[in-house]
Amino acid sequence: MAADTDSIYLVKVFNLSLSTRLLIAVSLVLTAFLGLSAISLNNAFESSAESEQKKRLKNYIYTLLTAAELNEQGELIMSHDLAEPKFSIPNSGPVSYTHLTLPTTPYV
Repeated sequence: MAADTDSIYLVKVFNLSLSTRLLIAVSLVLTAFLGLSAISLNNAFESSAESEQKKRLKNYIYTLLTAAELNEQGELIMSHDLAEPKFSIPNSGPVSYTHLTLPTTPYV
């Protein structure tokens, strides 16, 4: 009896109208396409944002290297007048820590 019920159910599934089968197929394809598009756009956005962040940090490093000077005692002195004004404003976002390590043996 269970085999008869299963075969009747299979016949009903395959007897769907053409428009219903087309609607199901288009819905599945559209869902897959939109899902893959969302994933690829998200990956592209993350990659672009990370690249821009790296460029911004590299520019900050170059700004700090440009402002760094050595005095007569060989100490590192940072200029108070930086090209990036955010470094001079407390709690503005970017923070820098400079540390000078001198070589133990002089270059010859």
